[in-house]
Amino acid sequence: MFDFVVAPHSGPGGCDVEVLKALSSEHELTVIASELTVPEGGARSVRHVRIPTVPHPGLASFLLYVAQASIAYRLLRLRGTRFDLVQATDCSRLAADVCYAHLCHRAFLTEIWPQLRTRPTARTLHSWANHKARALIEARLVRHTRVIVVPSEGLKRDLARLYPEVAEKVTVIRNTVELAEYDQPHGFDRRDFRQRLQTGDRHTAFVFVALGHFERKGLPMLLESLRADGLEDARVWVVGGEPGLVAAYRTRAKQLGVADRVAFAGRTEDVRPFLWSADAFVAPSHYEAFSLALLEAAAAGLPLILTRISGTEELLEDGVNGFEVQRNAASLSAGLRRLLDLDAASREAMRSAARNSVEPLRPERFAAAWRALYASLSA
Repeated sequence: MFDFVVAPHSGPGGCDVEVLKALSSEHELTVIASELTVPEGGARSVRHVRIPTVPHPGLASFLLYVAQASIAYRLLRLRGTRFDLVQATDCSRLAADVCYAHLCHRAFLTEIWPQLRTRPTARTLHSWANHKARALIEARLVRHTRVIVVPSEGLKRDLARLYPEVAEKVTVIRNTVELAEYDQPHGFDRRDFRQRLQTGDRHTAFVFVALGHFERKGLPMLLESLRADGLEDARVWVVGGEPGLVAAYRTRAKQLGVADRVAFAGRTEDVRPFLWSADAFVAPSHYEAFSLALLEAAAAGLPLILTRISGTEELLEDGVNGFEVQRNAASLSAGLRRLLDLDAASREAMRSAARNSVEPLRPERFAAAWRALYASLSA
């Protein structure tokens, strides 16, 4: 298995950990990664070939990983190690038996990036270059693989539209979430946690979660939406982001006049206290495959305010487990107000519906799908 990071704090890497968990009882697995979290019970069957890399900038770090991982693989082969299958996650290799795709970088660059209207700063230019490099690898990888696994029907459509020759190779295995991990524990002081985020009882807290990529995830639109009338009691918690990115958006919130309505928490090892303490989850993303943050929020029983894109279209029922919004600030403001206008009973019904919507996505189903795929490829 090739991936830059195979660990829960990475979106694709967290999915890799679940794949390892599903397969480690039946297969011997070698993970070529800069970082690995070995799943419980996998210590004997999961081997880590660590690839050293540089922390920053991200693009240089990724390209250095790709080059060194390829060398490490060739050295293993020269020493006599043989592999039945090679899996590459998110453009981590130029060819593989299994491509585990979490984004169509070509679709994002050609169809979504122009809509973002981002200013050409060092950070946004680096982001564009990062996606461009991955798109170049993607174009080769999808053509040199036996099967492409994607987490949503939407991503399957994107790949089939932009790479029509690979359409027959694409299969969907939806992401998973362990519901019990998102049950609020007894004794958790929700009020105290909210107060630490300057959020009182009269406020409605909307939590926005992203490791980074704030432009793609729609944070600029969310901050703009808070300027609308009727949202004086709305509070937004922004969870995630490196310090430099958070500082840039804290400045942006001040410029928009909404700094008193936004709390920036930065990166955290455990997002669950934010989910247990919030009133709703908001994700006005421009492009996703199938957001893990969305599944975690639903598992925690949060009403969902979402744009209809890949992944969300398979989960969101407007007016039942959340509200659909368009990709503009006016529509997002209206969606936030719809949640604010709900009475307590309606909010509770929506919370239950959100949790019920991810019931079918339990780990057992995910594991069975991956075992069946590997069995078919090994036959």
